[in-house]
Amino acid sequence: MRTVILLFCLLMGGYAFGQNGTIRGTVVDDANGEPLIGATVAVDGTQRGASCDLDGRFSIENLPVGTYKLTVSFISYQTQIVNNVEVKAGEVALLNIRLAEESEVLDEIVVEAKALKDSEDALLTVQKKSPKVLDAISSEQFSRNGDRDIASAVKRVTGVSVEGGKYVYVRGLGDRYSKTVMNGADLPGLDPEKNSVQLDMIPSNLVDNVIIYKTFSPDLPGDFAGGLIDIETKDFPDAFTMQVSASLGYNTQSNLKSDFKTYDGGKLDGLGFDDGTRELPSQLNVSQDDFPNIYMDDEKLIEFTKAFDNTNFDFKNGNSFLDHKLSLSLGNQSTLFGKQFGWIAAINYARSWDQYTKGFTGRYQKPSGNSQELLPTSLLEDNKSTEDVTWGGMLSGTLKLSDNHKIKANLLHNQAGTKNVRYQEGPYERTTFDNKNIFRARSLWWKERSISTGQLIGEHLFSGLGNLKVDWISSMTLSKQDEPDLRFFTDTYEIQDDGSRKYAVTVTPFNPPSRYYRNMEEINFDNKIHFTLPVKILSEVESKIKFGGAYTFKDREFRESRYEYARAGNKPEHNGNPSDYLSEDHLGKDAEGNWMIYLDNASEDPNNYDADQTVTAGYLMVETPLTNNQKLKTTFGARLEMTNIDLITFNDIQGSIETQDILPSISFTYELIKDMNLRLAYNKTLARPTFREFAPLATFDFVGDFVQLGNPNLERTLIDNFDLRWEYYPRRGEYFSVSPFYKRFTNPIENTINVNATNLEYQYRNVGEATVYGIELEARKNLDFIAEGLKNFKLGANVTLVKSEVELTEAELNTIRNRFNPDQEKTRQLYMQSPYIVNAFLQYNNFDKGWDVNLTYNVFGERLYLVSTELPFVYEKPRPDLGVSVAKTLNKKWKVTLRARNLLNPDYLQEMELGGTDYTFQKYTKGRSFSVGIKYQIN
Repeated sequence: MRTVILLFCLLMGGYAFGQNGTIRGTVVDDANGEPLIGATVAVDGTQRGASCDLDGRFSIENLPVGTYKLTVSFISYQTQIVNNVEVKAGEVALLNIRLAEESEVLDEIVVEAKALKDSEDALLTVQKKSPKVLDAISSEQFSRNGDRDIASAVKRVTGVSVEGGKYVYVRGLGDRYSKTVMNGADLPGLDPEKNSVQLDMIPSNLVDNVIIYKTFSPDLPGDFAGGLIDIETKDFPDAFTMQVSASLGYNTQSNLKSDFKTYDGGKLDGLGFDDGTRELPSQLNVSQDDFPNIYMDDEKLIEFTKAFDNTNFDFKNGNSFLDHKLSLSLGNQSTLFGKQFGWIAAINYARSWDQYTKGFTGRYQKPSGNSQELLPTSLLEDNKSTEDVTWGGMLSGTLKLSDNHKIKANLLHNQAGTKNVRYQEGPYERTTFDNKNIFRARSLWWKERSISTGQLIGEHLFSGLGNLKVDWISSMTLSKQDEPDLRFFTDTYEIQDDGSRKYAVTVTPFNPPSRYYRNMEEINFDNKIHFTLPVKILSEVESKIKFGGAYTFKDREFRESRYEYARAGNKPEHNGNPSDYLSEDHLGKDAEGNWMIYLDNASEDPNNYDADQTVTAGYLMVETPLTNNQKLKTTFGARLEMTNIDLITFNDIQGSIETQDILPSISFTYELIKDMNLRLAYNKTLARPTFREFAPLATFDFVGDFVQLGNPNLERTLIDNFDLRWEYYPRRGEYFSVSPFYKRFTNPIENTINVNATNLEYQYRNVGEATVYGIELEARKNLDFIAEGLKNFKLGANVTLVKSEVELTEAELNTIRNRFNPDQEKTRQLYMQSPYIVNAFLQYNNFDKGWDVNLTYNVFGERLYLVSTELPFVYEKPRPDLGVSVAKTLNKKWKVTLRARNLLNPDYLQEMELGGTDYTFQKYTKGRSFSVGIKYQIN
């Protein structure tokens, strides 16, 4: 115990020792928020002082207790006097100083020392002065809105919607057109079916801010069109800080339920790991050619059939508890090898329960002829339960070699485990549709996801080389997704005249009882270097030449195995209990030597593949004013990306892409008046097919009831992007913008229907051309202009209106027109593209009394969910989300928060329409959620 106490005291770095204190802070340009490297901070009446480093930071240590006056100066900037800086024993006084250029003021400025609390304002300053069109959200807003993870946080950004609680859509464009990086380095996705990162994996307490770039410039990766999401992790603090938080949550239809559907899993499920309970038996790990069958090697087949210890395919009712979340973070500054060293460590854990009951799933068919009516093939009551565990940790350290050189290392790991149960039951079509033939489907599955990242980052300023600035990052990320032992059991029963049930396990048209094993591992190496050189080109004011390169390599291994419990004859009979049907007495042969149930290896070699992708890039760009007064600025340049993608399946089907693309970019920013800008930009970007789209896999989608095919002949998509933005920053914290945009796609990749297939089958294909155009509107305004009593209120809203068009293939168009819609246009909207997205908030912030209240609203417009040539398109209906958060700061260390989410509890609804009648594809509700949290903080 003594050792623990000693280590904790060392971590605090002298926080409570000695009679001296420290002054630390940052000095930035008041106009653009950029750090003023080399600015001096002098303590009046002493010989003490400091100069600012690469981040504009300074530190003056070992000052006697007292009150001081500081003089802050920098060449061409107005000197600032900071009065009444109080230094306390063992504590750090923090300052945020903004210097104005000399031309903007006449006299030196005198201010009083005040606390830092403007991270949202700082991001607005970055947004205002950036040559790119961007939007951002800060950790301050995460906390205020009660956002647990980055997925729930970014949906409040203009033009952003989140699909499935994980995948980000920017400006109505799907996940293929979005890209996620962390501190500028690539993050691989965890879902083999998707291109984007699952942002629910990244806890918000590890993140400082998220910047979403809406326009490309040559110093950014070129493979996005909707938006590039840059997640910046927390930096080390200026003083010792410790934060502990905990929360409990209750959902009206999920928590504290005694009928929560679950099944027996492993002992480590609560930590997001499978303990081996679901592991594939070792004897089954053989090739398909070596797997026995009923025509040979009976004894071995019986052994394989009985290899699983667990043949339970049914769920049980269990108890759900309150959602809970815990987090801890520590950080400080100290010295290492005689150099200034800052560090931060954080860990978090969350567990939640989610379920819906008495939902609905409908499937339909259209009769032949010109009928404007759909006939049901199944009308199922839908029930689903999910237990979710996520935890993560981060360790970050920064070593300041000198004022001009620093090295930073980041280590992050995030883990998630999800246990799912789904049960569906209802009438289905046998020969005629009635309520006597009932179909049932049980699904039990576990999904384990992890992402581990190591980053080494360097920042250097070489004053002897014309103030050349060099930034570099080297990153390695390992991501895994494991789905061991997905169990799927379907059966039917017929209601007899006496009310009894006759059960059957029917192989046709349904799948036999099956077990799936899927595993994906991907490793990603990303290296980038940027050189920035200040020069004078077209005017007397400073310009920048920026150039650099990047090398990204990722390698994926995907494995899938499927095992089916086949029946050779009419035995055994089924009594409705899956465990009885698959009991040991029914596995293998009966007493007469006849086969009953045996295990069949139904794996397919094309569903296993290895793939790698290499992207080598170089760029050159210039940022320069076009006038001496800097009202008109331009940024222009180009990026070269050389791509090589190779994929091979187990049956030697290969695919490859090798391209060289020059991606030009030019933008202009004109300052109409002070704090008002007009931006114009054009650039070309691209979208590469994902490994899943590129692989010749054929997988069955249990939700959509269709087969999904890949395509090794896909080509990359090229996109021309045009952006215009008017923006106005009337005062700190306020913002208005209008942003029209237009995008033209060449060879877009869409999931199209194979009209020649017997059953519903989709395949990824390049289709002609597509266009997306729209406008974004945003406003944030303090309400004190109405009355002084409203000075603590702020109102904000953003609206995105989008129109998209993609060409239907000729075969699709003809089939749709002939089948059910003779008026079908030649184009349709893009998959999952919303015609509108609305976000709004009302804030009340009273820092003096410690109150922080936030009311938020979010809704997206009807979006295309499923395309079919046999049936009308399926659309996902708008789903408004209303939430409120009330926080009370009790003192400098304690804070209590109450939150309510999904107060409107709308239906999750997907529908199709024909002849004026709506047909429900899927429907359920999520329930209202309430939580209480407490935070203890030292800083």
